[in-house]
Amino acid sequence: MASITSKTKVLGFPYKAFGVGFWTGLAVVFFVTLTVAAVFWMSAHPYGTNWDETNYLNRMVRDMYRFEQYGLGRLLQVWVGEDTSRPPAFRVIAFPAALLFGPNPMTLRLVSWMSLGITSGFIYLTARRITGPIAGSFAVIYWLACPIIIGPNMRFYVDYPMLLAIAATLYFLFVDWDRQQPTRWGWIGMGCALGLAGLAKPTAVLVLGPTLLLALVLGWRKVIQAPTPRLLIQSWVLAVVLMLPWWGFNYRAAISKAFRSGGNIRDALGPPGAPETLLRWLYVFSQAILGPALTLLTLAILATLVFRLARRTVVLNRAEATALLMCAAGAVPIGVIAMFGTNHNPRLISPLLIPLAIGMAIAASKTRWLEQRGLAAIATIILCFQLAVMVSPTPGDARYQAGDAAAAAIHWGNPTTVMQREEQWDWSQLKAITDSRGLERPQLAYIGNANPLNPTQISSAWVQDDEPVDVEWLWSYIIGDIDWDQVMESAREAEVVFTFSTTESAQDYVISQDPDNQNNAEFIARLRQDSSFEDPIQIPMGRFEPVQLFVFLKKR
Repeated sequence: MASITSKTKVLGFPYKAFGVGFWTGLAVVFFVTLTVAAVFWMSAHPYGTNWDETNYLNRMVRDMYRFEQYGLGRLLQVWVGEDTSRPPAFRVIAFPAALLFGPNPMTLRLVSWMSLGITSGFIYLTARRITGPIAGSFAVIYWLACPIIIGPNMRFYVDYPMLLAIAATLYFLFVDWDRQQPTRWGWIGMGCALGLAGLAKPTAVLVLGPTLLLALVLGWRKVIQAPTPRLLIQSWVLAVVLMLPWWGFNYRAAISKAFRSGGNIRDALGPPGAPETLLRWLYVFSQAILGPALTLLTLAILATLVFRLARRTVVLNRAEATALLMCAAGAVPIGVIAMFGTNHNPRLISPLLIPLAIGMAIAASKTRWLEQRGLAAIATIILCFQLAVMVSPTPGDARYQAGDAAAAAIHWGNPTTVMQREEQWDWSQLKAITDSRGLERPQLAYIGNANPLNPTQISSAWVQDDEPVDVEWLWSYIIGDIDWDQVMESAREAEVVFTFSTTESAQDYVISQDPDNQNNAEFIARLRQDSSFEDPIQIPMGRFEPVQLFVFLKKR
């Protein structure tokens, strides 16, 4: 019987309970299950889902038009000089797919998702290099179980090349970790990965900066044999050479944009550094970033590691101990900065999950959480439970997932809302009205706010046809109380003015979701009474919480 068991294989690995074959198979199950659910989610969203994603989708559409009209030379100029505050890696990587299949949301989201798969591969290889294949598979499972990784990567954001670059950098760093004879290509791979990180998003420096500085210190003090300081510096020089063509022209705008994003008060959980803010941030971390189940497993593994280190029942070799320090250097600083900062959007610190997943894999492997039957069974149940919550529908709910009360109060929700369908407003209906009036470059103005109501989504219908449009958001609560005289004066300068309203029973809910909507009803009433505008045209919008868009055309 024993000989039969020893010959059984899963995915090419000899199978035993909680062995290499089991954890490798579980990692594959996680990725395939999430991929199927993600593709269904993507197909249910033919338009951008919010301001940011639609902005990036619009840029890809414009890139295709520029390429078709003026060729590759002009497109390269656009990548360097058009969006001076945002590095272009997300556009460059997605361009071949957009060229082959069109710059539609499905294609571009699949690029992001495929990049997630490659990122997961680098995470696997890194953890395997340090501790073994079981740790590699667990690192991937841990990574994929994080809700903040799945939600944004189903969308087309700028983050996907940054995550890929961070994972690749860590792999090329650890491929030579504490080796007597480092590879000849490790520093080249690291330099290319660092260059990609620099061309992806400045946030990468908060993860890779402390990590590489610690590696330099460890190499300089001879704590590790490789990579040596010389190889590290060579990789940095290569990275600078790769980044220079873009950063040489745009460093001021890019750095300014990074600091402005960090000060976005819309995503603030409270006054920076206040005790209640810190507690809220920890709660968001446990809900949106790790998810409640994975948070419990993380705490259990860390507690086991500390206990066994104190009892000296766990021994870490030099490579493992320094690797854990490196993972902490990559994960902790960006987390602390976010905790005491203003912008608490959990997506912005999702890169810390790469070194965290690798570090947790090392800790879980050394504490026998991945091989001891009882502990491994508990870990498997917890991980599979969180996966089931992320992909399972709520019976009878039109949005696929209803979400729990905790998710409703958190930006990016929690595992119960990862696959939740979002509202989609068809702005081609508004374009059809302006086209019927012969407005070649319509001047649009509005108040109100919702995920599908913002300048980038409004303009997307014009972008699709490569036509110009001007959109002005007349008021937001972050600038203070509304000044009706100023708002109405600005509205009269536009050709088309609009906002949305809903049923009285739902109005309180709409306002509570976003205080920018508290003046929508009064804006409609004022526009009705203003002799500068025609009677409103009503356009139904929304599929889950239907609203009426009131469109006022300026009299000629």
